Amino acid sequence: MLTRDGILVCLVGPSGSGKTSFARYLQEKDNKGVAISVSYTTRGIREGEVDGESYHFVSEDEFQVMVREKKFFEWEEVHGNYYGTSRSIIEDSISSGIDLILDIDIRGAMNIRKNYPRHAISIFLIPPSGEIMK
Repeated sequence: MLTRDGILVCLVGPSGSGKTSFARYLQEKDNKGVAISVSYTTRGIREGEVDGESYHFVSEDEFQVMVREKKFFEWEEVHGNYYGTSRSIIEDSISSGIDLILDIDIRGAMNIRKNYPRHAISIFLIPPSGEIMK
């Protein structure tokens, strides 16, 4: 049987541009061959969020341990909270042939494209208007 590597699909765009809705749509179309990357964060959980689905919620101490152990492919501090993308989910997705959707900022997408040029694509989503984005 012929196998293929997974593709890293980087969704980039401002908040409210529809990245989450688009990611869910893609996963629903192929729920066995597509996964959504769940980032790690130190920010508090918000109403309606589920640990392990929305984010992996960890303490700042846990996050810093993961940074020192090089468990993140990339990580950022945003508004006093840390966010990181697991290195292992990227590697596991590529090797298992699962396409991985990442909701990521432009720097992260460029970093993924630089490090995985054969496996990465970027899709820039722009809302049709500022009113819809609100």
